[in-house]
This record gives sequence, C-alpha cells and structure tokens, in this order.
Amino acid sequence: MKNPFDRKAENLGNITALEHVNVEIPDQGLASDFYLMGLGFTRDPYLFPGTNNMWVNVGKSQFHLPSGEPLVLRGHVGVVSPDRSALIERLQSVKKPLKGTKFGYKEHNDYVEATCPWGNKFRLYSPDEKRFGKINLGIPYVEFTVPEGTAKGIARFYDEILGAMTKVKGNGGGLTNFVCHANSTTVEPIVQMISSGVFERHPKLRAGTIESGVGWIPWVINQLDHGYRAHHMWLRPVIPRLPSEYFKQNCFATFMEEPTMVAYCLTQGLEDNMVWASDYPHPEGSFPHCGESISRVLSDVSEEHAAKLLGLNAARIFNIKI
Repeated sequence: MKNPFDRKAENLGNITALEHVNVEIPDQGLASDFYLMGLGFTRDPYLFPGTNNMWVNVGKSQFHLPSGEPLVLRGHVGVVSPDRSALIERLQSVKKPLKGTKFGYKEHNDYVEATCPWGNKFRLYSPDEKRFGKINLGIPYVEFTVPEGTAKGIARFYDEILGAMTKVKGNGGGLTNFVCHANSTTVEPIVQMISSGVFERHPKLRAGTIESGVGWIPWVINQLDHGYRAHHMWLRPVIPRLPSEYFKQNCFATFMEEPTMVAYCLTQGLEDNMVWASDYPHPEGSFPHCGESISRVLSDVSEEHAAKLLGLNAARIFNIKI
C-alpha cells in the first residue's frame, strides 16, 4: 500500500513528541535506586521485566535502560516532575545506597540537578505550562553539547533526513540560521506553487508562511511579476494572470516585530494577506508581552486594517465564524 503521507511536509516538523531516552546501564539495582526510588518514576510492569533491560515510565515518556557498559550522554535530560519537595526527600533518601557512585544532586532556582550513578545529568523542573506545555510528568527535551564546528552538520541531518525543524546557536550560527535558513527558505514553496499553476488549478487553496515575517512579500511578488513579463517565452506552464494576483488571492504570511514593513505592505494592497502572530512559546516571540508588541507595530495603522491583521484575516483564512 502506498503511503499517502509526505512526512517532510508535516507542519510540526515530523518530531511531535519525545518518547524515549536510551542509555545502557551495568547494574539494575543501582538504576532502580536512582530512577525509581530517587526520581520517583515507575518501572514498566509489562515490557522487558527481565534482568537484561528495564523500561522506566515518566508520564508518556520512557527511559530504556538495557544492560551494558554505562553510556553517558553529552549534555543533560530535561524532566518535569510534579512535586519538588517530594523529589528532594527522595533524592536525600538514596544517598546511602548510592554512596561510592557518581550520584549527586543540587538545588537551583528553577530546577534540581541530579546525576545518576554513572554520570548522566538530569534537570528536574516543576510543571510550567508556558515553558513546557501541559506536562505534569514527562521529558520535554534532551540537550546535547557537541564539539565546536559540528552543530551545522547535526542540524542538517535532522533537517534533511528526519524533516525536523532545527536552529543552530553559537558563533553567529543562530542569527545566520534564523535569517538565512529558517526565514528565507519559506519563500521558495510559495513561489513554486504560484509559478507551477497550483493556485490556478485550485483557486480555493490557501498557503501561508509562519514565523518568516512579511517584509519579503513586496520584493518577491515584484520579482515574480517582472520575470513573468520579461521571460514569458520560457515559462511552463503558462499561468493566465500575474503571479502577484495569485499571491493576493491565495497566500498569507504572519508578522511579529516589523512596524516599517507592515506599513509598507499596506501601501502595496496587502492588507488581506497579513496575520499577526506571537510565536508562542518560542523565546523570540512576543509572549507574554503581546500587547506592547502590537502597540509598537500597529501604532500608525488604521482601525480597519488593524482589525484585519489581528483577527479578521485569520478568521477568514481558517473559516472561523465570528
């Protein structure tokens, strides 16, 4: 049976949940003292109940702990734990049985750092919906420290092989990736859909770019219209209308902190093609200061246009009745 899904087109970037962290351990007894008695997790009672592997449940996530030479991750595992006080009591209670190992723990302002008997590090946070979503107990992330110069290659693997969304930080890579890779690469799919006649064949279809701003729109549709007129003899398929008309009819983009470009786009008749977004919960977004951000960006925008940008356009695009 042919797979009907294009995994690289998934809008969540293919990785929608972190289910398992796998590390080898040489001693199930010490592992039980740390993961079960110390951290307060539970052993899966049905899968791998033998002595050569153990699965430890952490909400909807799991640690897989097959027997072998200890495997120590570069970095740490982030965990949401529901009761910090109870966690500290449990960690204190296993100090004696784990004496002589690399076990330890330390309290910080917003997390408790714990080290397993073989050196793996964990940061245990209290539930925080704004930061981790609706997780009361689980593994929201794993952070890896990698050798200098390797981050781009690793990010490329996740991007090209797994179809995941990636960002590279450090040595200027974060800003370069944000502007040149995360933002600008969203332009090409829109251009391809217009130039290949997708919107001509499917006039009710809508396509949008998220987290890429709106400043690129006037330049791109101007270039498309110029190329349409100047190179018409090479265009296949031939679309009957200007590319800019298809964009205005079928496409939209979201914006955050772009007062100058939002104002310019409005002069180009793009008031129906822009939608405000906060990029919650990402740190580069405006949350929890959305009101101040909106005031900065739309201070000189008319009430009619502001209403469209802040809600009416989104309602129309997503068929939301208001």
